[in-house]
Amino acid sequence: MQLSDFINKRIVVCLKGKDEQPLSVTLLGVESGGIWIDSQEITSAIDEREGPDPLRVRPAYFFPYEQLLSVVAPKLTPDSTHSSAGE
Repeated sequence: MQLSDFINKRIVVCLKGKDEQPLSVTLLGVESGGIWIDSQEITSAIDEREGPDPLRVRPAYFFPYEQLLSVVAPKLTPDSTHSSAGE
């Protein structure tokens, strides 16, 4: 199993400095130095701190592996790695 198998899927991460609470995020990309995620919870926290900006595009966040305490992803089965016809 590789982390890249979960791109565009929901995973749970725990980040250093974020009260170490689990966050449900969408994995957007995997690089040698870390991961790109989409997180409504992080975006909402920024909006709360800085005020909402209707012109701001929902950002992608990069976290280096050193900032990740854990990553939880669903266990892949052979059938889940291939889309069936009609999906």
